[in-house]
Amino acid sequence: MTRYLIGLLVAVVVVVGVWQIYELGRRNAATEDGTRSRSVGSTRVVESKDLRGLPPGLEPSLRSAKSQGPAALKLWLDQYGRLVADPRLADIELDYVVMVARQNPAEAKRVFARVRQRVDEYSPVYPRLERLARTYE
Repeated sequence: MTRYLIGLLVAVVVVVGVWQIYELGRRNAATEDGTRSRSVGSTRVVESKDLRGLPPGLEPSLRSAKSQGPAALKLWLDQYGRLVADPRLADIELDYVVMVARQNPAEAKRVFARVRQRVDEYSPVYPRLERLARTYE
């Protein structure tokens, strides 16, 4: 009887240990590119603020430009865009595409095409690009 209880206890410990290792590996795989993300269906959604490429000093002016609308964001991109690197630059430009689409669909498609040329399938903004492709291509 004691032998069966010890065997059962060992089996439970092994199962729990394997489960913990699996969970740790899954969490590491989800954040392997250095950004925090959350899974939605089969695609990974990355928060804009977690993307690399934007100098910290530009964050307040970017927030201000976004709140003022597409014209202000376009001015911000013209002024500071050369200081921002992908993937954050691509994400900001996609924000601009969405904002300007109602007022100027041709401009939205032009900017989208420019972003599409730069972003590859390994970029953290690629899932968003693919979702928007149906509308802007």
